[in-house]
Amino acid sequence: MLGISALDKCLHYYSLENTPKAFAYTKYFLGHAYLFHAQANYDNPTINLNNAIMAFEEALKFFTHEYDPLMFANIKNNLGVVYVGLSDYLNPLTNLDSAKTAHKEALNNYSKESTPLEYAQTQCYLGHAYNLTAMQKESPAKNLKKAKELLSDALIFITPEQDSFWYSITQADLGAVYGLLADYEDRINNLENSGTAAKETLRFLDNESNPLRYGRALYNLGLSFRKIADYKNKIENLRLAMRAFETALPYFEHINYQQDLMDTHVELGNSLLRLAQIGVDRKLIENAEFREYLNKARDSFRQLGSVDISI
Repeated sequence: MLGISALDKCLHYYSLENTPKAFAYTKYFLGHAYLFHAQANYDNPTINLNNAIMAFEEALKFFTHEYDPLMFANIKNNLGVVYVGLSDYLNPLTNLDSAKTAHKEALNNYSKESTPLEYAQTQCYLGHAYNLTAMQKESPAKNLKKAKELLSDALIFITPEQDSFWYSITQADLGAVYGLLADYEDRINNLENSGTAAKETLRFLDNESNPLRYGRALYNLGLSFRKIADYKNKIENLRLAMRAFETALPYFEHINYQQDLMDTHVELGNSLLRLAQIGVDRKLIENAEFREYLNKARDSFRQLGSVDISI
C-alpha cells in the first residue's frame, strides 16, 4: 500500500481548482494502484476496485473528451477493466454493462487510421465483456456473436509480429468464444475454430511468464478435441484431448487456480473414461493401452475425491 499512501500525500498539495493537471494525473496513477492491488488480491478487492473507479472518475474531470480525447479513452478503458473485475464479486450484469459502456466510449475516441493498435485493443476489451455477459446466460448466442465479431476484427490490426502478447491473448479469448458458441450453432466448425485459436495462443504465449493463460489455452484445446470426438475420429481426438489436459495440469498447481485444476481433472477423467469405454465396446479392454486409460481415469477422478470407477 506504499504507492497508494505516497499518491494520497501528493493530493494534500494538488487540487482540481489550483493544480488541475497534476491532480488529474495523480488520480489516474492512484486508480492504477488500486486496480493493481485488487488484481493481486491485496486486502479487500471490492473496496480497491470501487476506490479505483472513484479515482479514475476524478481524473476524467480534467481529462475530458474535448481536452484530451486519447487520455479520455485510456481512462475509459481502465474503468471498463475495473468494472469487469467488480463483476466477479457483485452485480455481474450491471457491472458488465458499465464495462461495455466505458469501452464503447473509449472506442469512439480511437480510429483504425490514426490509432489502429489502441482501437484493436479496445475491441478486445469490449469483446471480452460481451463474452462474460454471455457466460451469465444473458442472450448468450447474441452476445457471443458480438464478441466473435469484435475479437476477429481486432486481429486485423494485432499481429504476432507487431505484438505477440496481445495477439496471443486475443486468440485465447476468441478460442473461448468459439467454444461457447458451438453450443448454439455450427457446432463442429466452431469447435474446430476454437482449437485453431488455442493453438495460435500456444504458439506465441510464453508459458513461464503467463502460466495461467497458457494452461487455460491447453484446457480449451483439450476441450475442443474432446467435443469433436463426438463427431469424428473418436480415438484420435480423445487421445489429443487427453494429452492437452495432462499438459495443462502442472500450470494449475498454484493455490489460486484450484477451480482450473478441478475442471481439468474432470475433463481428463472423462476423456480417459471414454477411451476405456471404447476398449470395452470393441472388446479391446484387455489391451494394455485401454486398461491404462481406465487406471488413469480412476487416478484423475480420485484427485477430486470421487468414488472408484468400474466398467
